[in-house]
Amino acid sequence: MKHSVTSAPSSGLESMASPSPTGWESEEKAFSWIHAGFSRHPVDEWVAAARDSALPALRSGHLGNWVNVEDGCAGILDYNRTVCRELEAGRPLIYSLSSTEASGLDRGDWIYLPASRVKGGRRQQLDLYVGGDSGFEAASPGVSIFLPLAFTRYEGELCSLVHLHHRLMLEETRFEFDTFPEVLNRRRREAEQMLIALLESGRARPKRKSWMRYLLRGAVDATGIIDYQATLDWDDQWVLRWRGEPIRYRDSVDLAAAFLDLVSVAYRQETDPLACFEGEVAPLMHSNLLLMLAILCLDVDQRDEGSGGITEHLHWGAMQMAGFPPNTKGYFARSESNSMIRKWFEVLRDECGFFRPLRLALLPVAPFLLCPSSSHETDLDLVDQLLEAIDERTRQRDVGPQQDRHLSIEREVRWWLDEWGNELSPYFLNRFSGNWSILSPHADEATGPTAMPPHLGSLEMQDACSVACALQDEISQR
Repeated sequence: MKHSVTSAPSSGLESMASPSPTGWESEEKAFSWIHAGFSRHPVDEWVAAARDSALPALRSGHLGNWVNVEDGCAGILDYNRTVCRELEAGRPLIYSLSSTEASGLDRGDWIYLPASRVKGGRRQQLDLYVGGDSGFEAASPGVSIFLPLAFTRYEGELCSLVHLHHRLMLEETRFEFDTFPEVLNRRRREAEQMLIALLESGRARPKRKSWMRYLLRGAVDATGIIDYQATLDWDDQWVLRWRGEPIRYRDSVDLAAAFLDLVSVAYRQETDPLACFEGEVAPLMHSNLLLMLAILCLDVDQRDEGSGGITEHLHWGAMQMAGFPPNTKGYFARSESNSMIRKWFEVLRDECGFFRPLRLALLPVAPFLLCPSSSHETDLDLVDQLLEAIDERTRQRDVGPQQDRHLSIEREVRWWLDEWGNELSPYFLNRFSGNWSILSPHADEATGPTAMPPHLGSLEMQDACSVACALQDEISQR
């Protein structure tokens, strides 16, 4: 059942940009952003803004065991269901260009576990293969493989992992979703134009190597192993140095095509179970670059060609991207990353006729860790008692600086855990234990939708984040 929320302010995101760490900058800026985790607007207002956004609000997540998210037994990753299903405030944008988790869970995607099937809190590792038209061979479970180059057997047939998980999302979940490869393939002309502009700009810069570090994530060979030490530089041609060996691209058009051809492997695998990489080595785009290109391509999709104006986009970020405010802000807030994104957008504004300036609001999912499974009614009652007490206390005292507010919330959370912690389900407590994986040890105790505590929506977003942050700090240390 969709949670009822108050209406978003009629003036749109402009009215919600303050107070925030940065606020919106002038309209002359090609890129500006705010971190909603430091906003004093209520959670309900941000949810309403996400629902009403002209460009659909996105919840970017990795390809993997989304059937567990559908079933409401995904542990901490239940926030995906809360945002995209219960609140209908975000559309999944699936990143299928990650890496398989190694058997020791020390490398690759140990959160969504794409090289495993997870059921009832138990992980069954899949047998993996690499190869192509000339044949397949077994892959070592101890290595991490670029996801579009990994294959397995399902119902007796060989298929890529991308195809398997994409099929399961279509057949066994009710999520309506986009994928990075599909979006970039649908708007390949615009994606190529943007990549060429960024590569040409980098080629002419004195600090070219620094520029290229933010465009290139690494290089992938036919075995699926990513070389994160690979570099790009210009020497009359683009030179990709992979394990010391030079691989040359005659110009930026050629290199942009190579970037996108690798992405297109994952796109073809969505419908073709045996689509495979046909080259020897290929460059892999940085994840920040992929995200920005995808947002801009989706913006072109939903508006009239050539229309002016500014694009406003709300993006739900998980803990790595958006952090646990106020203690952590997430990787997107790093100054060096933001500085580079601003420079990219200045180039795109000057070089790409379809480009519109972007205002991005980063919405942390951390508050929705406070939405228990509907399987545990006691959790819902107790969490709501905590939120009601915090709401009343912060309103009465009008505690000013966020650090002071956070200290007050920490004290309230500590008392609440001492008083009621033994009444809470292990499934709920595990969300705050530091285990960010879909592999929850108590998954067999939960099923169905999550439930939003009545007092969560009225909390200021910064205070809701503080509650989740305080629970994380306190429970992980007990």
